[in-house]
Amino acid sequence: MRPTAARSWASTRSSSPSARSPGASSAPRPPPGLGSTGSSSQRSSCSASPSSRSGDCGPSSTSWGPRQRGSDRDRPGNRPPEVPYHRPGITTLEGAVARTAFVTDSASDLDLAVAQAAGIRIVPLAVTFGTDTYRAGVDLSTADFWKRMTAPDAPFPKTAAASPGDFKAIYDEAFADGADAIVSVHVAGTLSGAIKSAEIARSMLPDREIHVVDSQGASMAEAILCFLGQEMAAGGSSAAEIAEALSDRANDLRMVVSLETLEYLKKGGRISGAQAAIGTLLSVKPIISVEHGVVETADKPRTRSKSRERCIELLTERPIERISILHTMAPDVEAFTAEVVRRGKLNPVEVMVSIVGPSVGPHLGPGCLGAAVLYER
Repeated sequence: MRPTAARSWASTRSSSPSARSPGASSAPRPPPGLGSTGSSSQRSSCSASPSSRSGDCGPSSTSWGPRQRGSDRDRPGNRPPEVPYHRPGITTLEGAVARTAFVTDSASDLDLAVAQAAGIRIVPLAVTFGTDTYRAGVDLSTADFWKRMTAPDAPFPKTAAASPGDFKAIYDEAFADGADAIVSVHVAGTLSGAIKSAEIARSMLPDREIHVVDSQGASMAEAILCFLGQEMAAGGSSAAEIAEALSDRANDLRMVVSLETLEYLKKGGRISGAQAAIGTLLSVKPIISVEHGVVETADKPRTRSKSRERCIELLTERPIERISILHTMAPDVEAFTAEVVRRGKLNPVEVMVSIVGPSVGPHLGPGCLGAAVLYER
């Protein structure tokens, strides 16, 4: 199984031959805003009838991003509005002078193609296997990471934040491309040193407007805030207003994950060897949550099925505004996602599915399932 990170769940369900509508084109979609590769007849057939709103008439892997006002995105079967495509890292307001760049880090698990299409720059964090150090998403892809992670006798990987110089280089690129301000959204400061590096980089550019936002979470929780910020930018909000709002909305984020094994928590020093041994003997499949920057054990079910069930209960106990399903090569991700969609009363077109990558994966291990969710207020 080759990982495909950060994709729309509805698009994966409609991508199989049996799910495609008759006559649907299999041509790949271009990045949002660059026009369609299909003929005019193909485009018209996609909107001609509800039955044709499947297959390639549905969302592409890069179509999930900022929502736009006045759209019909909530109608079942419709694609969410596409993100205006500009140079990487720049969200341009048509007819406006100010331009705001959005930056995050590789702990966001945001696919590079999706990030580029949405105009989000990613600062790669470091991952080390033995004596070999890689930049997540640059020198080490998600697919290669999991291949190494699950290899027999593989050394346990260590992760580290990027240096202030790495952040400054990304900021310099964004300003060189025409940004007037930057909103930089990162993994919780309680979980990584990325925030400190970003703040130091900001101090190295005293004449520039840079706002550093602590997501208070990890993985796609960061990406959700970035997309929310882009919507505000499209609505005319300033970078300062966006950063303030995102810092506030971070309080509504939660990440809940059902773990397959305690082994990786033990390797990462989160629990003792004795605790891991007892947990394995009792078939404990713990559920962890990340909220307000704090990692806690939400529950300790004793079987995989009970753990998955409890995880879904925790995720859907409040009305959901946005959600991204997260997994680490879990074989039951399809069934899990379908149940989250059903219980959360969600539009499947807007549910993202993302494989956790090299920056967060070592702390979870393979076979995990969960989600990053932004709750309604």
